[in-house]
Amino acid sequence: MTAVAATHRTKRKWASISEEGRHFTVVIADNGKGIPDDAKERLFNVSERSGGVSLNVVRDLLKLAGTELRVGGRVPSD
Repeated sequence: MTAVAATHRTKRKWASISEEGRHFTVVIADNGKGIPDDAKERLFNVSERSGGVSLNVVRDLLKLAGTELRVGGRVPSD
C-alpha cells in the first residue's frame, strides 16, 4: 500500500460551530496537509477558481450580511 492510498483512507473532515455573545464561528476542517499562508488569498481569486460557487462569491454574500469569511490553517508561509 502506498502512502497516498493510506492517507486517502484516513482522511477526516469535520465542522463545528461556537457562539460568543452575538458572534458565531463556523470551522470546517480536515486532517490534510493544509494551505500555505501565501496561497490562501488566491482561493478568492476568480481567475484561479473553476467549477461550483467560488469562495469569492460566498465572501461577498457574507460581507453584505455584515460578516466575513476568513481562511485559517496550520501551515505557515515559508
